[in-house]
Amino acid sequence: MSSLLLLGALIGCSAASAPKTYHDNSPNCSCYKTYGPSSGQYQNYRFWDFRNISRQNVFVPTIESAVDPEDSKHFASSYFDTEAWKDDWGIQNWGVDATTDFPVEKRNSYLNVYIGAPITFPSPHPNDQEQGGTFLSFRTARQQNFQSVAEMETVATDILYASVRMKARVRGASGACGAIFTYLDETNEQDIEILTRDPKDVVRYTNQPVVDGDGDEIPQSSTLIHTPANYSDWTVHRLDWTPGLTTWYANSLPQTNKTYSVPKKASQIILNMWSDGGSWSGPMKVGDTAFMDVEWIELVYNTTADEKNSAKGYFGKDESCPKMCKVDAVNTVGVPEELNAEEKRSAAAPASGKLEASMRWYLGVFAVFVSIWIIEPICASQAYLMTGGLMLTGLLAM
Repeated sequence: MSSLLLLGALIGCSAASAPKTYHDNSPNCSCYKTYGPSSGQYQNYRFWDFRNISRQNVFVPTIESAVDPEDSKHFASSYFDTEAWKDDWGIQNWGVDATTDFPVEKRNSYLNVYIGAPITFPSPHPNDQEQGGTFLSFRTARQQNFQSVAEMETVATDILYASVRMKARVRGASGACGAIFTYLDETNEQDIEILTRDPKDVVRYTNQPVVDGDGDEIPQSSTLIHTPANYSDWTVHRLDWTPGLTTWYANSLPQTNKTYSVPKKASQIILNMWSDGGSWSGPMKVGDTAFMDVEWIELVYNTTADEKNSAKGYFGKDESCPKMCKVDAVNTVGVPEELNAEEKRSAAAPASGKLEASMRWYLGVFAVFVSIWIIEPICASQAYLMTGGLMLTGLLAM
């Protein structure tokens, strides 16, 4: 397998609480299938949709000008103070002091996670019942003596292998980092990070750690990719965590993968928007702000219990799954669909028999890039070449 991944990469380059069980949002499905070079089968599914929240919850809080303990006790709206929200997500309010390498004190605030809309109001309007056009917003703001930042994490800490996606955009001043990632500790972390100091098509894909014991950078830990998307536009970012492999996508197109330091331990999912004045985020000017807006989050995942109970392993067939559903290539995002007869045959076939069905997926993606290559200079984009390598890797590895 490692030799196949290396071949694909070479061609691409040349070309602490009790575990929580999530409520299943799809009672008509027994398990879930994902497509792509990192396709897999999962037992659980969640979808959080922030696009149609009542405008009563649309409220942009005032940015705190000082580290005020009272501010940290209040959410931006009642939306975040419900049991349904608290059962799934925890908005953070801790802080990190400044250091030599990270010269700006960083303080999370409940008020930096709020419901936004294209036209946001300075205060809630009780008579405004309009739905639609809303999103979840993460804000970071440079104050005189500290950086006000935003973070939320899943209550569940027992996620073991997953495909996590978000439709998001990042906007605002240079010097900030917007991210979605899996996390347990500094050696079990996989990141999608967008730096506002980067060109608009750049996304950073990283498996931690990024430095060794001597403080030297580990080259294979992080990759800068020029994606086919603009991060200030709405983009679907996807991270697939499978055994021994992390794969990243932008708008359904594979960007890169890594076998380096792929986590093997249960983790949680975290989203944040931050800056600390260090070399990674870069400095932000006093008074500047930046935002990560999220329309929806989709999570397909297994837990430690799922993996332990699966005698046939992660990619094995599970006879206890009478109704397998797909989450990709569906009519409506967030609504998994039961596999049709042909898809069921493909899913049930031995690995050697899947080539024909899978070939259609790869050729479909490849066709998109052939059309791009006709009008673009060859080797114009690292992302196009990497995609070619990833598609070959997937075909050879099946």
